[in-house]
Amino acid sequence: MVPEPTRRIITRPGMTAHWGCDPSTQRVAIACGRAERKLGVAVPHERAVLVGDTPLDVAAAHAAGARAIGVATGPFSVQELEETGAEAVLPDLRDAERLVAAVLAVG
Repeated sequence: MVPEPTRRIITRPGMTAHWGCDPSTQRVAIACGRAERKLGVAVPHERAVLVGDTPLDVAAAHAAGARAIGVATGPFSVQELEETGAEAVLPDLRDAERLVAAVLAVG
């Protein structure tokens, strides 16, 4: 669950989000398609950042050509997510500004 303050910040102008729980490369394609419709410009997979809480999320992002931010809100620890090769890992989603900074840093 994404805290409401975090959800508001990461859906501000210039950023768009797709919420889902399917750890597949399709998630990146869906998110990029929605961003294209919302922003009116092409959004290549390489510009996408997938935020997920499992190694499968990170693998799906990388397989689709996107970057990944791991968030240790599920059964996997920060260390386990770091070992997946995620471009950034956060302990949780409570600090919205930290999440935005991570997205901007890896995106």
